[in-house]
Amino acid sequence: MTAKKHMSEVPMIQRVAAYLAILVGYFFYCYNFVIIDYVRPYIVEAYDGISLSDTAQFYTWQSVGALIGALSCAWFATNFGKKSTLIAITALNGGATIINMMFTDYTTWAAMRFIIGLSLGGYFTVAVSLMIGLFNPTVRGKLTAFASSMFSVALVAMGAYAAFITSIDAPCRA
Repeated sequence: MTAKKHMSEVPMIQRVAAYLAILVGYFFYCYNFVIIDYVRPYIVEAYDGISLSDTAQFYTWQSVGALIGALSCAWFATNFGKKSTLIAITALNGGATIINMMFTDYTTWAAMRFIIGLSLGGYFTVAVSLMIGLFNPTVRGKLTAFASSMFSVALVAMGAYAAFITSIDAPCRA
């Protein structure tokens, strides 16, 4: 087993590459967290037996999962390493999202949104701790603040993608 390197021993290009990889994951974290709000009416329309109140419960299941994931993934990151935990969380998120898209029943959707919530809560916890460990204290806050902008970027991307898919020319109006 190799000894852990201090961040100053890791070349800057590798630290920037790691930060950018975390940002990409963080973008999808934000996108996946809010997509359920956008698709709720379409779920009700397309899936028999799922009501609008059922779709609200999906968000609740996801939020409960996020709380548990944030708390439990910190333990996993401490005991199994941040990088390994982040990879496992990302795989769990992707797998649950794919399964979520394959089924149309309430139980599967609720279970997958809970699992997605676990991974979303865990991703935030582990990603932020990785980000702040990559750079000196003088730039950590700026880079973490920039990462926080991914939530807004994800919302804009979701809106642009939805407009593109539905061929709607939807200019923003005040």
